[in-house]
Amino acid sequence: MAQTTTAPTADDAVQHVRDLNERVIGFGRKAGTSLLDAYETTGKTLADYQATIADATQLSWATPIVQAQADVTREVTKAYANAARALLN
Repeated sequence: MAQTTTAPTADDAVQHVRDLNERVIGFGRKAGTSLLDAYETTGKTLADYQATIADATQLSWATPIVQAQADVTREVTKAYANAARALLN
């Protein structure tokens, strides 16, 4: 008795490609999210270091300048990460 097998149709191939595309997009989003998390953590660490320097300085005029730089670093990091996350979703 001969076995009969049906060849995949064009619709099957299209669906397979769509499924693969969805998986690739999912992996890309996951990688992008991980990258943004690392970026945000690094930015916060840098801002914390800047704030530590501001607190440690012996120059009264430099403290508010360095503290302001730390605040700018935090805000820019947050804004960039939020904008990039919005693009990923």
